[in-house]
Amino acid sequence: MKFLKKRKPLEKMKIINHNSPYLRRKSALKKIIPVIFLSMAAAVSVQAQTNGLISRYSFNDGTANDSFGTAHGSLFNGANISGGQLILGGTGTGASVQYMSMPSGVIPTNSTQVTVLGWFTSTNSGAWGRLFDFGSSTNNNFFFAPTTTTSLTNSSRLYITQTGIAGAVGPAGGPNLNDNREHMIAAVLSQPQNLIAYYLDGALVGNST
Repeated sequence: MKFLKKRKPLEKMKIINHNSPYLRRKSALKKIIPVIFLSMAAAVSVQAQTNGLISRYSFNDGTANDSFGTAHGSLFNGANISGGQLILGGTGTGASVQYMSMPSGVIPTNSTQVTVLGWFTSTNSGAWGRLFDFGSSTNNNFFFAPTTTTSLTNSSRLYITQTGIAGAVGPAGGPNLNDNREHMIAAVLSQPQNLIAYYLDGALVGNST
């Protein structure tokens, strides 16, 4: 997967944490896709119960450092930053996957609401590759996959689960985003409202309760 030159030198991916005990950083991502970890000049921000920004990753300084807080990211397996973008190339599983990892405390464990926002471009990601994946295991995580099938519709997925993919819940699938175009995603999770919502390029794709 290759990320194109970002159009805006500003922030890209954000994690806005309003609060959620389900969200814990997964130690490794899968395959490659954009938004928080892939080729984009992203910025990640996390917002806590105080509704404030927690972390932001813009990559503008050529590093994976948190420009708002101290939850600096680490790059693995050849992942690199170039031109203000995080670039993850190729596909794979396990030790061969290129990814960026954030500290386990990037989203407070007492959080009950969180929003992840980011810009990304996907050119050749595999099915079910993750743009972001927060959790303690593949059976307990919150993740977004830009494409899950070769279909042009009902392909991108935003899910949360505590019992594996068979028990995953989330909005109806969105379009296949493996299209070599820059997109903006906002993933919203609210425990008080029992809600998970998926926004793409400013429009609501769907929500689930």
